[in-house]
Amino acid sequence: MKIHIKLLSGALLALMTIASCTKTEDLPARTQSSMLSFAVTNLPDTLIYGVVDQTDHTITVYLPFYYNLNIIDPQIKVSEGASVLEELLPVNVNDSTQQYTVKGKDSSVTVYKLKIYVQPPGVPFVLTEISTADSYYETWPGYGQFSITGSFYTLNAKIADAWLVDKSGAEHPLTLTAISSSGDASTGTVQYWLSGIPVPSTLDSGLYHVKAAIYGRTATMQYPIRVAYRQPDFGYFTTREVKQGDKFTLVAHVSSGKVFTGVKSFAMSADGVNWLPLIVESYNREEAVIKVPEDFPTGAYQRYRMEFDTWDPIVRSGSFTTITAK
Repeated sequence: MKIHIKLLSGALLALMTIASCTKTEDLPARTQSSMLSFAVTNLPDTLIYGVVDQTDHTITVYLPFYYNLNIIDPQIKVSEGASVLEELLPVNVNDSTQQYTVKGKDSSVTVYKLKIYVQPPGVPFVLTEISTADSYYETWPGYGQFSITGSFYTLNAKIADAWLVDKSGAEHPLTLTAISSSGDASTGTVQYWLSGIPVPSTLDSGLYHVKAAIYGRTATMQYPIRVAYRQPDFGYFTTREVKQGDKFTLVAHVSSGKVFTGVKSFAMSADGVNWLPLIVESYNREEAVIKVPEDFPTGAYQRYRMEFDTWDPIVRSGSFTTITAK
């Protein structure tokens, strides 16, 4: 009985093998508008080739993080007589919209979508908290600056992104210029930090969570930071001459984080006693457009006063503003 079972099993196995060998799948025919290869060329002494899928018409490129690439320079080979319709320009590694159109000599067209994946280091991406549950780190719109410390594993700020996220979930992009590091890479104790990050002058006061991204991974600080307004102020200006009915611009003291909020009025005085109102035609966080009334008295003025909805008025003496007849 055991011999019969072995023979039967062997026969079934042979039949299954024959059946599997008779089943074939045809590869998709290569058109005259095919992309044959895609390579990244802006690397020292090597090329990285992407995987060109002729079924779903995609190009998949995997970039090791240690190359610190923020852009790639593509090199494309296509079918004989075919051409790529787009100009081959550098592509940002975070760009998910890039496509290439290949036109064959038979006028057939194939569109390939580029997918870039930066392979991250084998450690989690985390950020170091700068606030606590009991105390918020505070900065201000405009020139206010802060740093983000985390496991970025690069000194190339161009491949990182960061945002301040408000209570509604809206993300406000931050301008990143430099990443620094300290520690010993051989022991894994290196610290990386994005430094000197300015707070956008357009932000409202309130709490914001710090979010950062690199190598396709994101991290968000658990505790928010506080963005707070400071007493508004305007910067100094040189002597100027303005005609009746004309306009001039006052620039906020953004370099001290003192942006314009709630501007209510602006006036000038020749003696510091008699204040003559001008027209605040418009303003934003960084500047105010002031119009001289048509009947404003001509003369030289050196004292200035700006009033706000909720802040104390500011009174400044500075360079002369001379009002002339129109």
